[in-house]
Amino acid sequence: MTEPSDDSLVVRVAAGDHAAFALLMTRHMRRAISIARGVARNTADADEIAQDAFLRLWTHAGRFDRTRGGFTAWFGRIVLNLTLDRRRRPVTELLDDRIAVADDRPDALDRLIGAERDASL
Repeated sequence: MTEPSDDSLVVRVAAGDHAAFALLMTRHMRRAISIARGVARNTADADEIAQDAFLRLWTHAGRFDRTRGGFTAWFGRIVLNLTLDRRRRPVTELLDDRIAVADDRPDALDRLIGAERDASL
């Protein structure tokens, strides 16, 4: 059986398919971090940007238009835009983010991954 294409997976994500989202994350997480790291030059920022990009994918998958290009280019642009936005932020905002009290509860992305992992077992 052939693997579903990224374009078909993003359509399923737009319909709320958690398994399709998890598969796209598996396929594209390294690339997202690599793009962010290349521009941000900071591993911690790159990881956070990649997570933000996947959150953006989850919330905006319905905006994907395959007639304007494939998923890889569309998602890569999301990552790049978020990275550039991060670089443009004033230093004081960035420091405020780092000083904020850490919340040790799992975030939405961690809960989603955990639920998918539990469902597959």
